Amino acid sequence: MKNCRPSAEEISVHRRIKKILMPATDPCSDGDLQTNILRDDVALWNIALGVVLIVGSVIAVVPQHISILRTGSTAGISPLWVFLSQINQYCSFLNVVLLNFPFIRSCSVVSFGACSKQLLAVYQIFATWLAGFPLFMWQFLYTDRKSKDWKGVIYSFALFVALAFILLFVSSYLLESKGDCSYPTKVFGKAMGICSVIFTVIQWAPQIWKTWTSKSEGSFSIIMLCIQIPGSMLIVFYLAVVSKQDFSTWIGFVLSVIAQIILLAMIIYFKCVNKKPNRDGSEESLLSSPEHDQYSNYSKE
Repeated sequence: MKNCRPSAEEISVHRRIKKILMPATDPCSDGDLQTNILRDDVALWNIALGVVLIVGSVIAVVPQHISILRTGSTAGISPLWVFLSQINQYCSFLNVVLLNFPFIRSCSVVSFGACSKQLLAVYQIFATWLAGFPLFMWQFLYTDRKSKDWKGVIYSFALFVALAFILLFVSSYLLESKGDCSYPTKVFGKAMGICSVIFTVIQWAPQIWKTWTSKSEGSFSIIMLCIQIPGSMLIVFYLAVVSKQDFSTWIGFVLSVIAQIILLAMIIYFKCVNKKPNRDGSEESLLSSPEHDQYSNYSKE
């Protein structure tokens, strides 16, 4: 009779996968809160990596803010894109806060340093959301009131504020009435992570489709993607492997990396094969189409 028991190697692989997909500590386990949750065994390189990611999340968007302030224009920045980006990051922030709230609550009984070591992932996601939030303000300041984008700016910001307050109210209600470790709180926290995944797909899908149909990179920056992709990979590594966050916290970043890689591959492909040398030394488009020509002219404008 065939032995159905798993081999030692299979057990080892299963344990490694479970270790990655599950948090390092269970904030709701029995025992003393300070000894079981706020451990003081965080490696120095883990702390250094977390701090670097927090600073990098802010620095990554600074050039965009500087560019807007210098030109006094938000041309090329879609209100819908800003809304999707902000609501995506906000849901991700609520996800990591709700699932790590026992750590946050314990900050009142331990030192700030011991508390912060366990909350670097929360700080990193919060910094990412907060650093991009000024885009809303720049759109209000620099968008022409007579343009067709002005209504989009107003509606997108109003919708974001409404959703943000509703989600914050529900989160606060669950934490206060049901508790940190209640089933409804955990479910809602993970639901915020799933919402972040959905918004990530919605955010990147139109850009990928537009690049595919136009067969051109347009005004999209290859350098920006080359910087964002390894940065996003590092964030995934930190959230999943180093800080051991819940699966729902970092899966959205994985999809974002995949979408950016697809977009970068498409842009490089079209950039390489879109032109060929003619006999007179000029270049002719291999993928010439009315839609592509129209997109190229629009990008130049």
